Amino acid sequence: MELTKVTISRFAQELHPYFSRGKIPADFMVMLTNGIMTRPGDTKNRAAVRKGEDPDYLNPIKNKGQDYRRQFFTDDRTIPATDITEILGRLDKQRFGTFISKYPIDVRLKLVDILKSFEVKLVNIENVAVKCAEFFEVVLISELQRKRGNV
Repeated sequence: MELTKVTISRFAQELHPYFSRGKIPADFMVMLTNGIMTRPGDTKNRAAVRKGEDPDYLNPIKNKGQDYRRQFFTDDRTIPATDITEILGRLDKQRFGTFISKYPIDVRLKLVDILKSFEVKLVNIENVAVKCAEFFEVVLISELQRKRGNV
């Protein structure tokens, strides 16, 4: 897998105008990371959902303050390595593909252009959801490698 220089914040900034559904940047960061993480209801943690807990409570970004999350979006602060590791540990690219596929075709066509601008190869409207999920994983791994000094 080839790493990328694209940061999580740059990825989010490019997607925000088209995928935010009106959410402010701080909340969009939660929405974006929720989209790629397995939810408790998707795994053996269903008991938490039955107890009425927020199904997104496992997202390490969700419980950060709004200003803190906004700084992730603006690149004034990077997501801590422990949080990226937790997101990667709950990674569900198929779920993210479903998340992307729910958007109208014109939005997904814009996503094709965004991914091509990031030099993602062989992306088209038929595979844009899968390619975006794969690229998001690469962005997360690349960010983690930079934090660990491996890049």
